[in-house]
Amino acid sequence: ASFCASRDFEIAEVASLSYEAAHTGAPMFAVQMTVNVPSSIHVSQLRDEFLDLCDRLNLDAILEAVKG
Repeated sequence: ASFCASRDFEIAEVASLSYEAAHTGAPMFAVQMTVNVPSSIHVSQLRDEFLDLCDRLNLDAILEAVKG
């Protein structure tokens, strides 16, 4: 959320889920967020910055554009 707030994105929707990993039983947590990104933001730069953040935090992540 702080990543979005620092870039003035509007968080439109958040869903979360906790579950156990299939093979190890380790506790897992998943979050799906829908954010409204200003048209002035370049998607490729945004994707790079987001994935760099996730790498630093050791998180698996996907960034997909939703049009419509």
